[in-house]
Amino acid sequence: MQNRLSLYPMTKDMCAIARYSNMLQNYSLYGLYSPSFSGLNGEDINTIDGGILSNYQLSDYSTDANIMNDTILLDYDENMKDVSIYSDALCAAKNQYRDVIISRKLDNILHLGTHSTATNIAFSEKPEIDRLYDFSIPVITILSQGARTDQFATELALRTHFIKEGYRVSQVSSFDGSTFLGFPSLPSFLFEPRDAYEKTLKFNHYIASLIDIEKPDVLILGVPNGVMKFNNKLLEGLGFLPYIVCSAVRSDVLVLCTYHVDYTKEFYDEMSRYGMYHFGTPINYFNVANACFIPGSTGEYGTETKKKYIDLNSEFVLSKINNGISYGEHTLFNALDENSVKRACLAIHEELLSNVGYMR
Repeated sequence: MQNRLSLYPMTKDMCAIARYSNMLQNYSLYGLYSPSFSGLNGEDINTIDGGILSNYQLSDYSTDANIMNDTILLDYDENMKDVSIYSDALCAAKNQYRDVIISRKLDNILHLGTHSTATNIAFSEKPEIDRLYDFSIPVITILSQGARTDQFATELALRTHFIKEGYRVSQVSSFDGSTFLGFPSLPSFLFEPRDAYEKTLKFNHYIASLIDIEKPDVLILGVPNGVMKFNNKLLEGLGFLPYIVCSAVRSDVLVLCTYHVDYTKEFYDEMSRYGMYHFGTPINYFNVANACFIPGSTGEYGTETKKKYIDLNSEFVLSKINNGISYGEHTLFNALDENSVKRACLAIHEELLSNVGYMR
């Protein structure tokens, strides 16, 4: 018997789980919840992610909603900053003895510490035993500019493509909900106060072990946090986590999930060079997300008061990136449009096939 899985509140990453729910393992979707004040009861989830109609409807959350589910996955929505909606749902689920899975983002907001196990340990190089393993399979890494860039949907689209083509796929995701789909998210030690050298070495060995066990044809990595800071007040992780992961495991293809802005070819050229010099691989694939990012206004003491996101839809985004402007060797796509993301997956597949001996 499958466990009933509920999602609350519905974020873009949660919508990706619903859209790829055929990949769920030992779970079936039971409830897709949003706060009652959002006014989204009965609406399709495309009101949240801007993709095509999914036939998955949203319901208002109430504490009674927990009674019929077996497991509830709680995530943090950057547009809902009142922590009481999360802590109340957490308490209700625990009081009703439901299994609760908390995303890393929400764990950090509520300071629960459920994802952390290590202490701050300095790490020094030992040349006689320290080494980075090379990998003989192709590696696709999905990076982002920040939250709400449809990164998890991009990861799932690539996974779906290569599995359908008959390849064995190993994958490590940017989002904790991937565990319900049969593959892990990034290991906790990458988010702990350890030395960057240790994290790089340890993640390389983690991937070596994963490949040795699963013997895949292709490896897909998803890395949260931005590839660089936005400014000195909006740091987006300073690009450290993407740098550590890409230093540990060299990518053959880099995909960057970006916000929608009227970027020029010069921007994509510059980001491609940034990928080459900072991560060791040029960035030539760009998912243009169904969201714009607007930095918050500056307060009285020079601090950013908030960040704002404007949600868009795939039709609008595609009308902008398909308007005849030449992007040269760069492939622009929208992860929530079936035809657009399929073309991108095929282009990535063809690039890997052109590397003799890679794809079997």
